[in-house]
Amino acid sequence: MQDLGAYFFQESKGIFAFLHYAMGAQNANLNALAAYDVARRPRIASRAAFGLLAECSRRDGETVEGYYRWVVSRKHDLGRYRGGSSGFDDEARSFAAAHFRSTGIPASPQEVLVCCGGAKGGIMAMLAAVMCRHENEKVHRMPGRVLAPAGYYVPG
Repeated sequence: MQDLGAYFFQESKGIFAFLHYAMGAQNANLNALAAYDVARRPRIASRAAFGLLAECSRRDGETVEGYYRWVVSRKHDLGRYRGGSSGFDDEARSFAAAHFRSTGIPASPQEVLVCCGGAKGGIMAMLAAVMCRHENEKVHRMPGRVLAPAGYYVPG
């Protein structure tokens, strides 16, 4: 997965754009994901993960192919949100949801959260659950205050 990290920092694009790039695909279509799944045999099929994402995120009247073209072309502005995140965790959430479904747990990308690890990751997950409303690629912060232990957060 080091290739994904390098791709993200060089191109500012997400997981599905990387898979598309890794297969050398020229045109943005779902065949690149199917080819990746056949060639690399990932534990969680990228085509299934994208299907979950498209199911809950594409706009009315938008085709799955059209949504795929948009996802693989969008830029992730690193640092858009505090902590260096691009704010677009929907792609990672689609893989997490596909994983849960593979174990028999019904889940959609809107019902899971993917974040960094450690104590800060746990706190961020809790805050995202209770203080944010997700609407497709937009994250709306809700009003409120959070009490944290003294010295926990260092503004950066």
